[in-house]
Amino acid sequence: MTVFVFCMNELNTEQLLDVYRDENQTKGKIVYPNASPYEQLMQVEDDFLSYLREDFFCQKDAFYAILDAGKSYCSAVRLEPYKDGMLLEGIATIHDKRRQGYAAQLLTDVLAFLRTTRYARVY
Repeated sequence: MTVFVFCMNELNTEQLLDVYRDENQTKGKIVYPNASPYEQLMQVEDDFLSYLREDFFCQKDAFYAILDAGKSYCSAVRLEPYKDGMLLEGIATIHDKRRQGYAAQLLTDVLAFLRTTRYARVY
């Protein structure tokens, strides 16, 4: 089931961070090369949550779309207003659920949802 999240307190941040774990580990190596792998990951995850809290969710109409398999998040994508539509960014699927159609289903649900809004274009 796809859920649409419009504020930070509606997110299960632990499950969201699981979706982005691989990307955050890679980013940690680049951004914090002198830290241990654990410290790299913790810092990147803290940076990411700060971004969501202090920037992303402060934007009018910005939201997360999350494919929830009942027990955990499978796939997620951020959308924020951009020009005359919505900017789709940060799509990811949890590592052990990849190549099973979760991201495709999420995007199908997002596009159907956006048809009901004033945002017809997706970038």
